[in-house]
Amino acid sequence: MTNRRQQGITLLSLIFALIIVAVVASIATAAYTGYVQQSRLKKVEGSLVVVQNAIRNFGEDQNTYAGICNAASVLVIQVPGKDSNFTYQCLSTPTATKYSVGAVGVCPGRFCGLTLAFSYLGPSKGYEESTPSVPTGWNKPTKTCWIAGSDGTCSTAQF
Repeated sequence: MTNRRQQGITLLSLIFALIIVAVVASIATAAYTGYVQQSRLKKVEGSLVVVQNAIRNFGEDQNTYAGICNAASVLVIQVPGKDSNFTYQCLSTPTATKYSVGAVGVCPGRFCGLTLAFSYLGPSKGYEESTPSVPTGWNKPTKTCWIAGSDGTCSTAQF
């Protein structure tokens, strides 16, 4: 009699391979989601900088910031590009010398509850970037800045 040894893949080795593939896929998906989130926040920051420059021009031309929003707090200044994740609006009533404008996350959506704001606090205090509110489950930044992600880190964007 010849003793034949069977060769091939056992069920146990196949299960281990599937587990490894599943772990790698879950790590890759989490990283990809984080990158998408960061890129969308960078797009909003860019739009806010453009809006801020337009508001500066408006203030210089009109000698007041009082007309940058309509009665419904909607910016009368055009925001570059369409963004389905955020609306751009006045966060307080603009005066001749002060304003606060922000990108507010649309609900429902992944940025629901997030507000990125910039404010002009008058000639003596200047400009301020802030994150007045964050979505549930996000960490709030420990200092006054625009948030860069759900971990609460500050963006490096400056205007």
